[in-house]
Amino acid sequence: MLEPIPNEIRALLVDDEIYAIQNLSHLITTYCPNIRIIDQSQNVPEAIAKINKLKPDVIFLDISMPQQTGFDLLNKLDFLPFVIFVTAHDQFALKAIKICAVDFILKPVNPNELVNAVNKIALLLSLNKQMDGNYKEVLKNLDNYLHNTGNLKKICLPALHGGYEVLQTDEIVHLEGEENYTTFYLVNKVKIIVSKTLKEYEDILEGFGFLRIHKSSIINLNHLIKILKGESVRVLLTNDLELTVSRRRAPMLIEKIKSHISNE
Repeated sequence: MLEPIPNEIRALLVDDEIYAIQNLSHLITTYCPNIRIIDQSQNVPEAIAKINKLKPDVIFLDISMPQQTGFDLLNKLDFLPFVIFVTAHDQFALKAIKICAVDFILKPVNPNELVNAVNKIALLLSLNKQMDGNYKEVLKNLDNYLHNTGNLKKICLPALHGGYEVLQTDEIVHLEGEENYTTFYLVNKVKIIVSKTLKEYEDILEGFGFLRIHKSSIINLNHLIKILKGESVRVLLTNDLELTVSRRRAPMLIEKIKSHISNE
């Protein structure tokens, strides 16, 4: 079990189910002594008032609540704390959450995942990096993703030292993964490294013009110039890089290109 980073973190819990709040409160008390729970709420209007008044460092937030969702709550806040989603929501919502949340925890809560999430918050606070104007963009992007499954124009990447990078997806030429890190290669030759796996971004970007061509590579089909055949299949991209296509994925690439062109 990882040890939480010290220094007190003020937290507010939001969930419409009281037993869920009680369970999470118990786990936090047991495994995260640096967290001080300052209040809790079981509905969105009350939670908004408490968050704006108490200004917690972090909120542990459920998604699915009566009348209004956790996303509705975030859009109505004057004060924007860090957010950890604690949810039993389906995989579609989890893909969206991966785009922009500091972290998410799937119910039933795993103590180790809870500690890891708290450590992220502690690190961000220790670096004194606050999510400012671009957090509104984060929330807007998340809402658009949930309600418009046919398009994904922006993606919010958690920066290694706090905050977020907001990118247009058409800026992304390709992604490379190595263990628990993913590198985004952009049209302007800039590289952005994110501490998430390539599989997580495959889940997010699939169906939006991106294709995994190798265990370590995902390409944006809009930046594909040509397919090169020889001893191995390779692709040439608009940033002049050539990437190898695995033998197993080569037929998938051809089919995806045909489908991509027909949909344009």
